[in-house]
Amino acid sequence: MIEPLSTRDIIDLNNPIYKQLKEENSQYAKELAGDFRELFLDSDLGLRVLKHLMDITVDKPAVSVNSSERADMWSGGRNDIVWYILTLCKTSDRGDK
Repeated sequence: MIEPLSTRDIIDLNNPIYKQLKEENSQYAKELAGDFRELFLDSDLGLRVLKHLMDITVDKPAVSVNSSERADMWSGGRNDIVWYILTLCKTSDRGDK
C-alpha cells in the first residue's frame, strides 16, 4: 500500500509513486473483471441471474410513449449497470465467451 502523497508529491508527475499507483489500479481492475466473470459466466446460477438482468433491462426498450423523463433516466441507469457487468466479464483475462 502506498503512503499518502504530500502536496509537493502530487504536483510532481514524474514521481515514481504514480507508476506504482497505476500498476496497483490495473491489477485491481483485472482481478475485479475476473471475479465478475467467475460470478456471472462460469456458473449456471450466475448465467441465469445475468440473463434475468438482461431480460428486465437491456432487452427492454429504454423509452416508451407513456413513460416520464425520470422513468427513462432510471431505465437507462439500470441498463448501464448490466452493461458494466457484461463489459467486465468480457474484458477478463480469462478470454471471451
